[in-house]
Amino acid sequence: MKINNIIISLCVALCISTGASAKEIEKGTFEIQGDLNINNTGTDLKFKSGNELEVNSRVLSGSVGYYIFNNLGLGLRWKHEFHSTIAEDVDNEINLNEYGPILFYNLGLNQHNSLKFFGGISRVSVKERLQFSSDVVKEDALGKGTVLGAGFSSFINEFISLNITLSRENHSFEYDNVRDLDKQSQNIFNVGMSILIR
Repeated sequence: MKINNIIISLCVALCISTGASAKEIEKGTFEIQGDLNINNTGTDLKFKSGNELEVNSRVLSGSVGYYIFNNLGLGLRWKHEFHSTIAEDVDNEINLNEYGPILFYNLGLNQHNSLKFFGGISRVSVKERLQFSSDVVKEDALGKGTVLGAGFSSFINEFISLNITLSRENHSFEYDNVRDLDKQSQNIFNVGMSILIR
């Protein structure tokens, strides 16, 4: 019962603080988003048959925005992905580039913390290289994507914040050869930083 009372008290205090003292980002402010991060993962798999599989993945993404109204901004988002799969007789590489507009809204909780909601559309281009022994197949694809998400920002001073975001991304693209349409959906968790420039 005491725990419930503490939780209710914290929620009430949070709601009270979300008022005149809430963090507000003024019209005319530029923001370099905190999703300027690099994810680099590598996996080596060994099977009982003796075959080995090496999987590598790198992701670099970023965005910049401008607040057209208080707390409401419009920006440009960019993302690059590289995926490589190497097996005994197969070598597959995929390069994906994505860019497009993004709309975001800042909801201040208090002077130091805020929530951010964002959504956008994008153009997607994919270049894939598939090698079987001495045979090489190259494919290009074009398509579109969408992103929808939310995040929590904690400001360490007036202009810099540390961010945690969770988003849902959807891609669909059409290849020139072999495959007609690929669809891809993924949940993305990011930890990063934002810088405000006035």
